[in-house]
Amino acid sequence: MKSTGGCALRISAGFLREMKKEAGCSGLQRCSQQSLQDRADRSIFSIGSGAAAVKRKNSRKMQKFRKQESTNISPRKVRFCLTSVLQIIIMKKLHRGVAQMVARMVRDHEAASSSLATPTINNPRRSLFAFLRGLFLCPGGFGEKVLCHKIGSGIYWYRRLSLGFKRLYFWLWGVIMCGIAGFCNFDADFLQDAGAWTRVLVGMRTAIAHRGSDQTGEYLRRNIGLAHTRLSIRDLAGGAQPMLRRRGNREYGIVYNGEIYNADELKRDLLSRGCGFETTCDTEVILYGYMEYGMEIAEKLNGIFAFAIWDGYRDTLFLCRDRLGVKPLFYDLKGPDLVFGSEPKALFAHPQIQPEADMDSFREIFGIGPARTPGCGVFCGLREVKPGCILEYSPEKTKEFPYWSLEAKPHTDSYAQTVETVSWLLRDAVKRQLVSDVPVCSFLSGGIDSSVVTAIASQQLQSKGLTLNTFSFDFTHNDTSFQPNAFQPTRDRPYVDQVLALYPLHHTYLECDEATLADMLKDAVRMKDLPGMTDVDASLLYFCGLVKQHNKVALTGECADEIFGGYPWFYREELLHVDGFPWSADLSARTALLSDETIHV
Repeated sequence: MKSTGGCALRISAGFLREMKKEAGCSGLQRCSQQSLQDRADRSIFSIGSGAAAVKRKNSRKMQKFRKQESTNISPRKVRFCLTSVLQIIIMKKLHRGVAQMVARMVRDHEAASSSLATPTINNPRRSLFAFLRGLFLCPGGFGEKVLCHKIGSGIYWYRRLSLGFKRLYFWLWGVIMCGIAGFCNFDADFLQDAGAWTRVLVGMRTAIAHRGSDQTGEYLRRNIGLAHTRLSIRDLAGGAQPMLRRRGNREYGIVYNGEIYNADELKRDLLSRGCGFETTCDTEVILYGYMEYGMEIAEKLNGIFAFAIWDGYRDTLFLCRDRLGVKPLFYDLKGPDLVFGSEPKALFAHPQIQPEADMDSFREIFGIGPARTPGCGVFCGLREVKPGCILEYSPEKTKEFPYWSLEAKPHTDSYAQTVETVSWLLRDAVKRQLVSDVPVCSFLSGGIDSSVVTAIASQQLQSKGLTLNTFSFDFTHNDTSFQPNAFQPTRDRPYVDQVLALYPLHHTYLECDEATLADMLKDAVRMKDLPGMTDVDASLLYFCGLVKQHNKVALTGECADEIFGGYPWFYREELLHVDGFPWSADLSARTALLSDETIHV
C-alpha cells in the first residue's frame, strides 16, 4: 500500500548485517526489547545533500502537478512531501559507522540498565500486584514480576493523584478507524465545477482508504465539500456517510470517525425530544445531538471521536476532537480555504496544500519526536485540532476553543474505595467497548494491562455463550535469542500461557521475522506520515494486518503506563526533574546526525 506525506525510511540488508555483527546479536530482536528512550534515540536520520537540486526538482513537480486536472490527483503525485527536505536514508557508505554507533548505544543502554530497574515497593498497600489481586480476585494472579515490571508504582500515583476523568475509556484502545476529509471556502462556489471538486474529494478519501473501505461517500455544496471512507462496525447497512438530516429548510451534514460508548443513553433522550432515527449507528446520535444542543453535544459524548459537522443554516463548519485526542484530525488554512482530514496525506491530495517543512518541523522531529507539540502538524501550515477542543469556521470568524480540560485533584478515597472505583471503571469501559455488530478480539501480551482487558472481555462474552479471540505477538527465534533488560526482564510468552490457563480463549500466536520487520519500516512511516518509533510501529502495523484477517475490532492495553505511571520517568527522581522531556532528555544522538560531516557524506 502506498501513501504520501511520509518520510521514506530505508534500512538496507547490508546495514542490518553490520548491526548484527557489531552488536553481537540480532539487531531487530534487540530493538524490540529497548525502552522508549532507546528507541527514540536510535532513530537514524540523514539529511540528504544537494538541497538545492531537490528544491528545483520538486518545484518542477509542483508546476506539473498544478497543470494537471483534478481527475489525476493521487497520492503518488505528492510523494515528494517532507522527504524533499528530510530524507531519512541510511547510505551504504555509512553502514559500518552507523552500525558501530548503534552497537555502542545498545551496550551503553545495557550497562546502565541496572540503574533503570523498577524500585522495590515496600508498602504492600502500594503494590500493584496486591492492588489488582484485590481488584479482580484472580487466584495466583498473573505473576508478581510482570506486574511490578509493567506498571511499577502505578497504584502509588493513582492514590496520590485523582485525575478528573469520568471514564478511563481511553485506556482501552479499540482499533477502530474510519477516515474523514473535506474543505470549506465561503468565497467560492464549488458547484460551478462540481465534477472537478468531487474528484478532489475522491482523491482525499482515497489517500486514507486504508482506514476503512467498506463504504465511501462525498457531499458537495456551494461552500463545503465532505468525504468519508468507512470501516463498518455498527449498523453495517445503514450508517453510510456523509450523513445528512434536514429540519425544515435547514440542512445538516456530518463525517465522523470513532465510537460513542453512551450512544444508547443519548439516543433515548433525543427520542424523547422528537428526533426520528433512521439508523442504529452512533453517527446519527451525534448529528441529532448537534441539532438539539448545538456543539454542547461534545460535552455529553463518552467515547473516542473526530468529526466535522456542517450547519447549512448558519453557514458554519465545526471540527471536534475527543478529550484525550485518541482520534486524529488535521487541518490547514490557506487564505479562505480550510482543508481538513484524518491524516496529513488526505490534505496533501488537495491542490492548495503542499507538503513543506521548516525549522520548526525539524525541531518537532529531532527535539521531542515521536511526540508532538499539541496542535502542531509538523508540516508547514499544518495544524491539528487539539484534544478536547472544537474549531469553528464561519464567514465571520475562525476560532478554536476547549470544551473540556484535564483537572488534577488530590485523591482522598480510601484504598478499598479506590479498588472499588477502578474495578467499576475498568469493567464498565470494557463492557461498553464490546458493543459492536462485528466480533471484537483483544491483544494479549501477558502484561497486566492487556491481561486485565482480556479477562474482563472474556467474562462478558462468556455470559452470552461466546468465546473471545485473542492474539499474542513475538519475534521469530525469541525463544532462544531473548536478552533480558530493565524494561523487559522476561519473555511475554510464559505470562500469555498463564492467562490462557485461566480463561476459555480462542488464541492465536503470531510471529514476525527480521526480514519482514525490515520490509515494514518504510510502510510504517508512510502510514504515520512522520518518523515514529521504528520497530514498534512496523511490528504493530504488521501484526494488525494479520489480525484483520480474523477481526475488524481489537481491544488493547495501550496507554496503561500513562494512566498508572508505569514509565520510569513517573517515579525516578532524576527523570521527574529533568530539564526537558524525559523520553528525549539526551539529544546528543539526534543532533549528531545533523552535523555537517553526516549531512555531506
